[in-house]
Amino acid sequence: MSFINKNANLILLFLIIISAVTLVGATVFFQFKFEEINTEYNQKLQQLHTVSAELDKKQAALDKIQSDLNVKNEREQALGAQYSEVKQNKDQLEVNLEENKRKKAQDDLSACQTAKAQCTCPA
Repeated sequence: MSFINKNANLILLFLIIISAVTLVGATVFFQFKFEEINTEYNQKLQQLHTVSAELDKKQAALDKIQSDLNVKNEREQALGAQYSEVKQNKDQLEVNLEENKRKKAQDDLSACQTAKAQCTCPA
């Protein structure tokens, strides 16, 4: 009977040792896997921060460009209105100039005809 107890104790001791070695092996394996995953996570997090910073820079540049474009559009509208006003004044001045030229030519013609009519030259 002592052989069976001794043999059973050895078998139980062997099973406990195998279980402990398996537990230690699994712990070490999963610790390495966790470190790999943690390292990869930190790398991805760093990439995310880098991309986020680049995105912020691009967004700031885009906002500046949009602001500049809005200012240019406002200037273009203001200058367009001024151009229309100046063009309208120019056209009106050209019409007035033509009328004054025509009126002056008519007045000169009338004055010439009046002077010719008053002329008493022997002919």
